[in-house]
Amino acid sequence: MTPPHPLRYAVDVTPDDVVAITGFIKDRLIHRKSWGIDTEEYRTNAALRNLVPAFTGTLGHYFSDKVVQEAEADPVKRLQRVQEMCSTWNLLAETAYQ
Repeated sequence: MTPPHPLRYAVDVTPDDVVAITGFIKDRLIHRKSWGIDTEEYRTNAALRNLVPAFTGTLGHYFSDKVVQEAEADPVKRLQRVQEMCSTWNLLAETAYQ
């Protein structure tokens, strides 16, 4: 799903954005039988296949009802949520860019 305008802030990120970028990355992380376990290609692919779900899980946590409610009730938690979402989103987006 393409947003109608570029995402500029972490608060612009939606769960659909996370699903879309995760799918984009996972589609490109295909294990090739020709890669030996001791090759750089194999190790890089394996690392990314483990990191991407971790990023996705972290972002999913920030979209949970409990976290959103706590952030709405407490300005400090709101700021922490936005900062942590921004940091994780940037890591995920950088992975897709590379």
